[in-house]
Amino acid sequence: QFDMHNSALAFPLVSFLLLSSFLFIFFFFLMIRRPPRSTLFPYTTLFRSVKAIMSDVVETFREVNERRERLALIKGDSESSAHDPYREELEQIEEELEKDIEQLQVYVDELRALGVEPKNFVMGLVDFPARINGHEAYLCWHLDEPDVMYWHDLDAGFAGRQPVADLGDPGKPETGVG
Repeated sequence: QFDMHNSALAFPLVSFLLLSSFLFIFFFFLMIRRPPRSTLFPYTTLFRSVKAIMSDVVETFREVNERRERLALIKGDSESSAHDPYREELEQIEEELEKDIEQLQVYVDELRALGVEPKNFVMGLVDFPARINGHEAYLCWHLDEPDVMYWHDLDAGFAGRQPVADLGDPGKPETGVG
């Protein structure tokens, strides 16, 4: 029969149980804590998704433009014949270009499904539909900005951007996505 008081395993076993209980509770609370939130944009997960997709859009768009330029150079320098030394490279570039263009459309569809309107693929600019001071507007963000910090009227565009901070708390935008 096992006697806990006389066993040499009692102290290590109790220590292990206490330590494992402490670690479980510690990691449990680390995992359930709320992620940091933007003061403006309540959909942190959505914002992270948009940011990741727009990073891919900007990169893919850059690659599409580079391939188009290379394609134009090759087509301009070569003759269209079966014996063209650049024909294979030309076909490969055209295939890659088509794949990238298709992928760009997938990204655009993903963004629109999230309720986001892509505006500029070079700078990674998107608009989020919102209601500001009782009227429809856009929250405006691009890839170089750490958070959604600007808004503009529907017809104002990028040039009409205004800082969200100027709205104050009562005019806090209500996002139209969710």
